[in-house]
Amino acid sequence: IIHMTEVTQYTETTSTQTQLTYVESTTQSQTQVVESQGYWFLPSYFSNKFDIAAELSSVEATLLSKLGVPFKQQFVEAGPHQINTIILGQGPPLVLWHGFAAGIAFWQRNLKALSEHHTVYACDLPGFGRSSRLPFDSTDPEENENFFLDALNDWCLSLNLTKFTLLGHSFGAYLAGCFAIRHSERISKLILADPWGIPELPPDFVNNMSFRWSVIFNIAKLIESPFNPVRFVGHYYGPKLIARFRPDLEQKWISETGQEGLISRYIYLLNAMVPASGERAFFRITSHLRYAARPLYSRLANLPAHIPIYQLYGEYSWMDRACGKKLNTLLGPSRSQMCFIRESGHHIYCDNPSEFNAAVLYASVDDNQRMPKPFYF
Repeated sequence: IIHMTEVTQYTETTSTQTQLTYVESTTQSQTQVVESQGYWFLPSYFSNKFDIAAELSSVEATLLSKLGVPFKQQFVEAGPHQINTIILGQGPPLVLWHGFAAGIAFWQRNLKALSEHHTVYACDLPGFGRSSRLPFDSTDPEENENFFLDALNDWCLSLNLTKFTLLGHSFGAYLAGCFAIRHSERISKLILADPWGIPELPPDFVNNMSFRWSVIFNIAKLIESPFNPVRFVGHYYGPKLIARFRPDLEQKWISETGQEGLISRYIYLLNAMVPASGERAFFRITSHLRYAARPLYSRLANLPAHIPIYQLYGEYSWMDRACGKKLNTLLGPSRSQMCFIRESGHHIYCDNPSEFNAAVLYASVDDNQRMPKPFYF
């Protein structure tokens, strides 16, 4: 079921005078949960009492309008969830799942190239971005994992996605691996882009935890989400706080957006809404923040041998590439391949989009249409 209400169309004329149409929609179920709580004891510029949904929709539309290719955007009913979704291109289906605290516009530098060979489906994960933030409260890691997997399964069923290549980044890669294990009959290829959640917790990690990391861990347990302080300072200072702590993210997109501060505002708006069900579920999946309570390293060995796995890591990423190599060895070359995207960190899809796109296409295009093998595989 694809649910669309209050549809507004935006058109933009490109330099080649091609008329493109951008469609966005909001639903009543969305608007019931998106307004963040203001604080009566703070000045008005700290308050979050403004229409976050409308502004996020506007900023997202601005970012997606830079794609230069037509696409459909809609909220897809996935059980009780409404999942913000874009669809573009033609060819075998390729599904994209973003990482923690991100959204569909993070794929801005990849969608056009990938859609030349695939029908691309990208969404805001349940509990994140403009997708539904249904109340959910469990301390069990497996139940929190299922919070995402059940909704994403319903999303796939609503879109009639019966066989597809699945690509996830960071936390999205973890969910992609979990989904592939549970629904292996639907997965043709699995691409893990700088994945989080593969390594197992070292047995001596807690005893050897540095004082600095111990302080960070205990503060994180107290506030439960790094975005709670950002919500607290409100819509005026929130984006400024993100820009100060992550100026690198602003620089990654400034050439594409042409607007300073737009990405910082997008990140703030993606994560200003309540309830923070996606964030809470993520943190309850973790073990001491850096590791997954149910790591993928041993679980991926249960994936059927006919599903190839491609691991893409940034050359300078902080993710555990050594564990990726161990997984490659465990599964063998017929089941798993690994490559490094040069001049890139954790956000490999925007640090070096040309090499990232080439690697994804090499991994995802069918054998009879095989792309040239990138030299860095």
